[in-house]
Amino acid sequence: MVFFYYILLSLFHVFLSIPLLLLSFLKQKYKNSIKARFFLYKNSLQEAQVHFHACSFGEIRSIAPLLDSFNDVRVSCITQTGFDEASKKCKKVNFLAFETLLPFWFKPCKVLVLFEAELWLMLVFMAKLRGAKVILLNARISDKSFNRYKKFSFFYRKVFSYIDEVFAQSKLDKQRLEELGAKNVHEFFNIKACANLEANKHYKKNDKELILFASTHEKEDELLLENFTLNSKQRLIIAPRHPERFKNLELFLKQYCKKHSLTFSKFSEFDNFDGKFASDILLVDVLGELINLYL
Repeated sequence: MVFFYYILLSLFHVFLSIPLLLLSFLKQKYKNSIKARFFLYKNSLQEAQVHFHACSFGEIRSIAPLLDSFNDVRVSCITQTGFDEASKKCKKVNFLAFETLLPFWFKPCKVLVLFEAELWLMLVFMAKLRGAKVILLNARISDKSFNRYKKFSFFYRKVFSYIDEVFAQSKLDKQRLEELGAKNVHEFFNIKACANLEANKHYKKNDKELILFASTHEKEDELLLENFTLNSKQRLIIAPRHPERFKNLELFLKQYCKKHSLTFSKFSEFDNFDGKFASDILLVDVLGELINLYL
């Protein structure tokens, strides 16, 4: 199965190589990741005993305490925000190469730790081929994902055949993972929910009531604002989940404020933000500030 899967992916890779390359020039968030993942541009995997793989910013933050526990560790990720955050915690950081390139890219390690739902067949296959123990940490399967996984259960059984141990977020996740073919599954807990988060900045309290729209996705801001009226005793902070939304959300909020006679500002405009701001709506157009704003 692995051979036919690899052939199919290779055709996919060849067919989409040019569109992907063009996309890397058109979209800022893909500027580095696409070239690194699909063309191995400046992406030679560094040798290490322990390899952690997580998708993006939030997942990298969750495994940060674990990274400090090992002397010789490397990290791979998918997104630019994940890469930037991992680079703060670890010296050896790479974008995960696309699966067709993994046989040439992956270097031996003693342990490969996957985080949550990063189930890449060629990654776990190459890790086992190179003699590594493979662990799936903080594993979860949502209701929606489970129905999709079951349709391709033959594929996921193959993936799980290369994973030695699984630590699930809950009893339900454990049951679902075992139904899909996972072995040695342990009911653990959600590492993200149990993280010891500490503010790295302490802001002053605003003189108005603060309302926070946190980690919003596309169109959620518009929906929330359609059903919300800001009064003179309140201030609104909006922090989108993905940084690529900063620019478009800024344009929308400026139009919204103009229409409703409100004032607008951006977090990045402040030379030294202290927690107080005079505008009605503040857009948080930087990452890593939510914990500080909550507290």
